[in-house]
Amino acid sequence: MDVFESFAFDITLEAPVDERIDSYLDNLVKTYMHSSSLFPPTVWASSGFNIKTTTNGCEAFHKQLNSMFYSSHPTAFELVHRLQDVIFESGFKMRGADDTARSKTATERKKAAWIEGIKTQFEDLTIDRKVYLRRISCTGLPATHL
Repeated sequence: MDVFESFAFDITLEAPVDERIDSYLDNLVKTYMHSSSLFPPTVWASSGFNIKTTTNGCEAFHKQLNSMFYSSHPTAFELVHRLQDVIFESGFKMRGADDTARSKTATERKKAAWIEGIKTQFEDLTIDRKVYLRRISCTGLPATHL
């Protein structure tokens, strides 16, 4: 599916008429939609489910580190202890990375099957592109929305 075509015909046509929104949509086109853009669709548009929810390593590390603390102001000793845990775990993962890939959880398998079902409906022309976009755009939401 062509990203620019979907954006032009399915998303922008439903946008409210407002100069600020038009300016924002123009910026999206210039930055993300054309093959000559700063971030063309080949960089960010993928239909695969195996994509992580973040592509920013710092953001992922911060989320992981943040989840290790039970107070907003941990002691220096607790911080050092948690960082040592991260170093140990990272080394463990790097040594075993070639051995086996992490298997998907039941939730991930369910979500992947749901996405494949929607893709199949679209490919079989059971649903149109607009319905496909509406359904598939929910994939980043918590599992309660599926």
